[in-house]
Amino acid sequence: MDKATIKVVCFDLDDTLWSVDSVIPYAENTLYTWLQTHYPRITHRYGKKALEQLRHQFIKENPKFLNDLGLLRKHLLAYVAQQVGYSDELVDPAFEVFLTARHNVTLYTDTLPCLHYLHPHYTLCSLTNGNADVNNIPALQPFFQLNLQACHVNAAKPAPELFHAVCEHFSVHPSDVIHIGDNKIADIQGAHDVGMQTIWLNRHYQKWDQRHFSPTAIIHSLTEIKDILIR
Repeated sequence: MDKATIKVVCFDLDDTLWSVDSVIPYAENTLYTWLQTHYPRITHRYGKKALEQLRHQFIKENPKFLNDLGLLRKHLLAYVAQQVGYSDELVDPAFEVFLTARHNVTLYTDTLPCLHYLHPHYTLCSLTNGNADVNNIPALQPFFQLNLQACHVNAAKPAPELFHAVCEHFSVHPSDVIHIGDNKIADIQGAHDVGMQTIWLNRHYQKWDQRHFSPTAIIHSLTEIKDILIR
């Protein structure tokens, strides 16, 4: 690792800075309860499982929805509203309910200490295939200068567009950037393929099984980054 060249540190969000396992179900349940109160004909017609199946159907019919998960959810809301005779005026407020709940995350205990010691030394940004935004999480917002989502470039990791967008925004070469994430393909391979340095956050002690490339470093906790990047 060439620490001397690193100017920008990028983070994945879900399962890197917090666990996403309970976040999305919580957000979906919050939205469903809101619909029960404000638009009950939808929940009378569609149970939670039926809405999930519809969402998967829409992705199958139009895989580009994977590049904009917010648009996917809005499309789903507009569809079910129409099916039961509601106006699509409910879409934006309903999606806002979901998005607010989606940002009610519990940070890993190593997240804030890591950001505190990196922030004085590097420019920090976040890259996500989802619709999480660090600007909507008060504890994280002060640390990041940029939040990029797949919908901003109409392409999801490991496609190169998000990674290139970081370099263009900060006017840096890919080798000046190190990307940290939990996903071997979306995060590590995607960043590696454009020439970035990479840190695989391997919280669950998995085996590295990608033969044609390797991360610059492998860590099991964000606390290890201090030893890798600062010293």
